[in-house]
Order: sequence, then structure tokens, then C-alpha cells
Amino acid sequence: MQNALLDLVQQARARNANVLVGIVSYYDRLAVMNSPTQYECHAGTTRAIVDLKARLGKIDHSVGTSASVAAQAPPGARLFPPASGFADISDSRHIPFLDQQGREAYQLWLTRVGPKAFVIAEDGHWAQTWGNPPDQNLPRDPAVRALQVCYNLSGRNCQLYAIDSTVVYRASTAAQPTRQSPAGTAAALAGE
Repeated sequence: MQNALLDLVQQARARNANVLVGIVSYYDRLAVMNSPTQYECHAGTTRAIVDLKARLGKIDHSVGTSASVAAQAPPGARLFPPASGFADISDSRHIPFLDQQGREAYQLWLTRVGPKAFVIAEDGHWAQTWGNPPDQNLPRDPAVRALQVCYNLSGRNCQLYAIDSTVVYRASTAAQPTRQSPAGTAAALAGE
């Protein structure tokens, strides 16, 4: 699901859009599943597949407090989930799946300069990014970079925990922490 959402975000950015509206499950382009809590997923021979579709839009933030369609996205606009209220940004005790080393890394990540993102996975993996990418071939968005690093570490169900100074993690019933990894695998991708 997160890969499908990341793909939508990348498609939106490629078309200079800064808003995704009406995201629906659209598996195999046959039937729309429009639910705020469910989506269609099919297991293939090598991976599970989720297809999504959405309408792309552009919001002009220079027009007072009301949003209007503009010809160009604001420079530096970033699309990311809203605050979840799951925990206070500075409280590492409530972060699921992390061992002590992961919690210490999170505390250090809090001191990093933004833009930044911290990602967790059900199997104890975690990844953190901050600043500009050290390699210009990497995505500029720290959330996208952190998710890629987590998946490259073979993290299971990598999820955004925090972006900049906001916790965006939403616990799901499918991903409840049952035990913490004895030695979580970590990755930090520093910025410039």
C-alpha cells in the first residue's frame, strides 16, 4: 500500500501537482473500491499488488486562506500525511517495534536539521533521513528516501513514523507490535 501511495506522489510531482484528491483502490483497473478503511490487494507469485488512482490538483497558497487551482505548484511544496496524534514527537517510549538502539537513534534524529523523516518496520528495522540527499540521484523528499532505505533493508511493512516535527504514524490492527527485535537493523542516510 505504501509503495502504491509513494508511486502516486511521484506521479503527482512529475506533473507539477501538489494535491492528490479522491484516492481509491483500483486493482487491475477493473473496479473501483472507495473505502476510507479498506483497499484491494492481490498476491502475485513474487509480491502483493495494490493499485491506486487519484485526481491530481494544484493549490495556490498565495491566495489568502482559501485554496484555488494554480498553474504551478509552490516551490518546495511537500506532500505528506497529516499529524496522527499517536504520540508526542519527543517521546520515543511509545514508538512501536523499536529496540533501545532504535530509540536512541530516534532521539538523535530529533536533533537533526530538516527536512527529515523517520521510518519504522514491524520486524525492528528503521531508517532515518535528513537534509538534502548526499547523492543527487536519490529522491529529494526525505520521507521517500527513508522508506526506500527501509525496504532495501528488507524491512517488513515499513511505515512513516515522523516527518520533520510531526508524528504521522497510524497504528493498524494488522501491524501490532508483538515483540521487539533483539537487535533492530538500522540505517541513517545523512543529508548535506
